[in-house]
Amino acid sequence: MQGATTSNTVPAAAGDAELVKRALARDEAAVRAIIKANNRRLYRLARGILHNDGEAEDVVQ
Repeated sequence: MQGATTSNTVPAAAGDAELVKRALARDEAAVRAIIKANNRRLYRLARGILHNDGEAEDVVQ
């Protein structure tokens, strides 16, 4: 007997709109993919505003 399964992986070609749609539906894999894809950008932005590497790391976490 097979039940409905949910995927814990995100296809490599998943577009941003699809990831957001899945994240809004509480898909944890999609949320992780969004965070991973934007982590460096967020860190650089925080570092530019705070001028402190340690504080920028804390903000991104």
